Amino acid sequence: MDKTMHIISVKRLLRPSVLCLALLACLLSPCQGYTDPVLQSIVPNPDSVGNSADSNSTISWADITQGQKYAGGEPYNDGGLGTLFDMSRSFVDTALSSGFPYDLIEKFKNGKLDMAADGKQFALDYLGYGVCIVIGFLFIIIFPIVGLCFCCCRCCGNCGGKKLQKSDPSASCRRKVYGLLFLIITVMTGIGMICGFVANEQMSVALGKMGTSSVDQLSNVNILLNNSVEQVNQVAKTNFDFVKSVVFRDLDSIGYLVGIPIRDSLGTDGQIIASMNSAEALQSTVDIAIPQMTELDSAITRLKDNITQLSNELSTAKTDIDNAMNCGGSCPFDTALLATNVDPNSLPDISSQKTTLDGLASKNMSAFVASAKKDFDTIPEKVENETATTIADLKKMFNDFSNQTDQLSGMVNDFKTNALGSVNIDDMQSQIKSTFTVVNGYDQYRWYAGVGLSCLILLIVLLNLLGLGFGICGGSASMIPTERGCLSNSGGNMLMAAVGFIFIFSPLLMLLTTLTFTVGAPLEKFLCQPIKDPDLGIVNKLLNDFVGNSNGSYLGNMLFQDPSVDLTLGGIIKDCGDGKGAWTAFKLDNFKTFNLTQLTDYRSTIDVTGQLDAIDSTVDFSSLSLLTPDLSTQLDKIKTATNGIDFSAFETELSKNTTSTDLDAFITVLKNYTDSLSPGAEKTSLTATINDLTTTKDVTLVNTQTAQTEVLNAANALNTTISGVPAQVDSVKSSLTASQTFLQNNASAILKTQVQTYINRILGTVDSFINDTLDALYNDIGKCTPIYNLFNDLLVNGLCSYIIDALNAFWFTLGWCIFFFMPSLIFGVKLAKHFRTMKYLDSFEGGKPPMDTNQPIPMSQAGSWPGKV
Repeated sequence: MDKTMHIISVKRLLRPSVLCLALLACLLSPCQGYTDPVLQSIVPNPDSVGNSADSNSTISWADITQGQKYAGGEPYNDGGLGTLFDMSRSFVDTALSSGFPYDLIEKFKNGKLDMAADGKQFALDYLGYGVCIVIGFLFIIIFPIVGLCFCCCRCCGNCGGKKLQKSDPSASCRRKVYGLLFLIITVMTGIGMICGFVANEQMSVALGKMGTSSVDQLSNVNILLNNSVEQVNQVAKTNFDFVKSVVFRDLDSIGYLVGIPIRDSLGTDGQIIASMNSAEALQSTVDIAIPQMTELDSAITRLKDNITQLSNELSTAKTDIDNAMNCGGSCPFDTALLATNVDPNSLPDISSQKTTLDGLASKNMSAFVASAKKDFDTIPEKVENETATTIADLKKMFNDFSNQTDQLSGMVNDFKTNALGSVNIDDMQSQIKSTFTVVNGYDQYRWYAGVGLSCLILLIVLLNLLGLGFGICGGSASMIPTERGCLSNSGGNMLMAAVGFIFIFSPLLMLLTTLTFTVGAPLEKFLCQPIKDPDLGIVNKLLNDFVGNSNGSYLGNMLFQDPSVDLTLGGIIKDCGDGKGAWTAFKLDNFKTFNLTQLTDYRSTIDVTGQLDAIDSTVDFSSLSLLTPDLSTQLDKIKTATNGIDFSAFETELSKNTTSTDLDAFITVLKNYTDSLSPGAEKTSLTATINDLTTTKDVTLVNTQTAQTEVLNAANALNTTISGVPAQVDSVKSSLTASQTFLQNNASAILKTQVQTYINRILGTVDSFINDTLDALYNDIGKCTPIYNLFNDLLVNGLCSYIIDALNAFWFTLGWCIFFFMPSLIFGVKLAKHFRTMKYLDSFEGGKPPMDTNQPIPMSQAGSWPGKV
């Protein structure tokens, strides 16, 4: 008996577990072979240049490649002559105060030049320049004549030629003043000479730098064009290929990016998931109730069998006792109490509910719920399948759009070809190297000439300084002029030699000064100053009005065949100097072969919005049904099967005692009665009956009570399981109905919302590419600093700041020296009188014969010299 009860208990424990596993297998089996779509991973992350994209398709763009490094680029160095250059420019501005004669050139071009009026105005405007040239040539003519006259005058004993120094009380003071002024003048001349040396050297340095810089800057232009092509290819090809791969990944992941959010939104907002979960929970309850109902029915059957057996055994015992005893109405116990007290037929009839539940077991609700859930779970797959054509069309549009970006690369190659034309930079560099090799060879002669001229000035300066030094060190103001020593006399002779060299070389120096000024001043005023103007106003006018011979922009017409494009050389140089890209500096958006509008207005070519907006008419959710007729029927059957059972009747009936009397007490009374009897047939019969009743009590009664308990427990368990099922059925039907209504009414709106989010994602990815491309075009691609450096190094620095400034500084230093030669000449002659040994004393003046220099001067004769002590 204990073994039987143990087996029954194990079965009860295993039965719900088996049912749950079966239910789980049933729920999972319809969805086998389907998994949620995932975000595709076809994007190279990062790609070859470093672009990367995260799961939200937010792209981190790599920096634009810098390409090959530029050559050269040494800063301008004035060699310490900045102040001298400024002085020469100031002199040029004073001489040529009117600036560039643009108005006269324009009148000449238009045939409106009035030779009389305009010629007069031209002469007035450039009077200072002409005066300087006239003065120079007059000096060249007059100064030799003056020198010749001075020489003749000296030879005739005049102009200080007579070796007689008159007695003068202020001689000492004059000597000092002349010496100080002469020293200052000589020093100033020496400064000019030194500047001349440096300016001469600066011209040679300038030519060397200009040759190297020309080669380097031409290389840089070629590097710029090559780098620009490489950078454009990165933006237009590499970057677009990357953004296309990101977009294609998103297009291929429409099930993940659109379908799953739609399903999640419907499942959450429409309580679809909760409804299905409640239906599954209801089915789980039903699955538990089915074996419980079976168990209850089996327990009732067993109870009936045990009650019948017990009733039969008690009835037999009653009959046996009644037959054995003949006590009439005076029996010590009532055999009518030997009967069962529980009527199993009064228990509720559950046969119909069991039949219904058994029918649900063979075709349960899980299959219908699983089918509905599968339809709901496969919304992403449905979206993916039903938009396949749209996605394919969008991919084709993106592939076609790549032609636009290819045009950008082609445009840059065309621009490189147009910019260079038939020019071969390598050949130009070779020619420049050859040219500057020749020029530098000839420049050696110019350098030698410049050094020679500077040495002439140096010779005069040295003679002046040595003469002044010897004169001061070799004597004093108190010495008798005829007694001055050799050192003092040599100093005086040096001063006169310097005077002679001044007369000899000054016309030559002035000739060179005038000629170089005639060339250098106009170059500075009419060439360098216009190109040093940040706006290059004069240059732009000349290009547009004279070179281009057009009514608009010469450069605009040359590059874009459109003179209305306001492209100026000044604007290009300024933008390139500011480090802007070639696209901005050269206004390349005016290229007719490619316009950025074709790139920025990509939405007219790639109709992402139009294509994806049509998804709401492509994807149809009307076929999705949650509360199907079959499912509704199943729910009704569940409600019927779990409703109408009076579980209180089980409690009422099964709480009764199994028998009408206590068998144990009855047996005790019967045994006492039997023991009181004398041996005989009655006692033997009653003893046998007592044994039968004892067996009934120990076996049949116990089995019946056990069955009675089993029925009560099974009824209670079933009651606990299905007590809330009818209400749960109503709730499930209500929630499924509400979810179905939400699905029908809101699925389209949710689809539109998610599609719009999807559209924004794709457009945002492309917009990121467009914005990065535009930013790169305007700011990073082809930074045309080498164009500015080419202009600045060759023209502004090389030609003007180095060569022309050095040329102007050279003639300015020559003029400087010539200017100080004049007072140097005068004071040199004056000082020589105080340094040279005189032949005559002031006291012998009046035709007296010269003294014998071999004999000492008597003191009586020398007493008239004021310096004599």
